[in-house]
Amino acid sequence: MTASIRSFLGEWSAAERAGDVGKLDSLPTEDFAGIGPVGFLLPKAEWLTRHQQGLSYESFGPGQNTVRARGDVAIAGEEIML
Repeated sequence: MTASIRSFLGEWSAAERAGDVGKLDSLPTEDFAGIGPVGFLLPKAEWLTRHQQGLSYESFGPGQNTVRARGDVAIAGEEIML
């Protein structure tokens, strides 16, 4: 995993744990889609809404072997405990 991907995931994880909606809004692209903890695909607006409604995590961080990089694109999985 490159240093820039590792740095991005560190920023993202910190923003998720802190519930920092402003930072989370600025990090992923507008066409971001995440998979929520029960398996639903969530577009960026819905992902952010969870935090605006008071979502909090017990832990959130990049897991082992969860990043797949291809050129300038990376797909990352996160281990989440609500």
